[in-house]
Amino acid sequence: MQVCCKVYGLANSSLGVECTLERELLTVGTCFQYNNRVYAIVSVVESQGHWFANVVPENQRQTLRRPLQRRQD
Repeated sequence: MQVCCKVYGLANSSLGVECTLERELLTVGTCFQYNNRVYAIVSVVESQGHWFANVVPENQRQTLRRPLQRRQD
């Protein structure tokens, strides 16, 4: 099933880009190509029937900060 999604984080695109993706591809870690550049999805949210994804260039995916882990004393 294809869903309409607003993608944020693309270079030079602060307002986001509307696109249609297969729902199965709209998951964290999936990579896709846009304007000859590969992007990785880092978060996906569904709100009131609308899908939103945040992406980073694929070559920067490894530099993302990992969530802080709380120490349990």
